[in-house]
Amino acid sequence: MDVYCFIQDALVCEAVLRGIYYLARCNEANQLKLGSAGAVGLIVAAMRMFFFKPHIVYYCCQCIAGLSFNNVVNADQFDEAEVADWLYKVLNMYMEHGEVVEAACHAIYALKDLNHRMSDLCKVS
Repeated sequence: MDVYCFIQDALVCEAVLRGIYYLARCNEANQLKLGSAGAVGLIVAAMRMFFFKPHIVYYCCQCIAGLSFNNVVNADQFDEAEVADWLYKVLNMYMEHGEVVEAACHAIYALKDLNHRMSDLCKVS
């Protein structure tokens, strides 16, 4: 069964993302298992599909933070998926949505030391 079929519906997608976030948060073993099971690709696909739904973007950012905090393997996967560009777009588009901005900042913080693109993105001129 194709795991990406679950993200076709916004409510189901949000529930799956919420589950990934809670499983990965502060749990290194779950971070590794979810990362190797394809959660990174699922999160990126959900971000692309539902970029104009702030509640989905919020959970995508939370999942990025949860999976990549102190986890180089998952951070590298997010780097390959060019998540830094997506987070930059999130910050530009959702400045009026405080919770989405906060979640994007959590994702940036989780990736900042592990991802050269995030380090470049976070530089203040």
